Amino acid sequence: MQNAILPLSGFQRGEVSTILPEEYCRRKSMVIRNYSRTEDEKILQGSSKEYEFFGRLCAVRTMDEFAREVVPFCREVFSTQSVLVLRFHRAATPEPLFRWVMENRLEVLFDRDYTQFDYMLDPFYKLALETENWVACPLREIAPDRFETSEYYSKYFGPMGLVDDMGFVARLDDDTSVNFSIGRHSGKRRFRASEITRFRALSTVLVPSLLSVLITPTKRDADTPISLEHRF
Repeated sequence: MQNAILPLSGFQRGEVSTILPEEYCRRKSMVIRNYSRTEDEKILQGSSKEYEFFGRLCAVRTMDEFAREVVPFCREVFSTQSVLVLRFHRAATPEPLFRWVMENRLEVLFDRDYTQFDYMLDPFYKLALETENWVACPLREIAPDRFETSEYYSKYFGPMGLVDDMGFVARLDDDTSVNFSIGRHSGKRRFRASEITRFRALSTVLVPSLLSVLITPTKRDADTPISLEHRF
């Protein structure tokens, strides 16, 4: 795997990283500590649940651990019926890293159709190919005009019973990206503007946590001096 781009507060945008595992974790912790300092993120200040969640998230090391923390949190905070993480490839079918859907029949539909054909019509797939760093948004911002008449809607979005979706994509290397998305299904309303704002803010923590699980930082030779950046 190529060196990874770390597109976050606490990392240089566009930086090709050769950092050590402990340095990655230190910077991820810094992102969490600085989480509520910007104007856009003040809506979450003073919420103990979010910060308890962040503390647990900072400790995850595997995709299973990430899923165990994120799924119940998203169900409670965003009333989601599905949570999905995919690794997108430029020249291959997507790789599901985990998926949670409340209805088993929808998991069957996803496994049968999405990863083989429908992903090529997914606006998040197109966004993943175009994004150099990372971006979080609702589907409605990137969906084509007259989305309800599109092929993606008729083949996947509609049959899955989805009424709304939002997520983020983040670059892993030149050829791969990761997509995290949460969905609401039939019987639920669409995400409100305040919920979208909240998700964007949360993504500043979710993105580095997910990347730290997926990226294997370059290991330093024992005889190589530690750089000043790595020391601090």
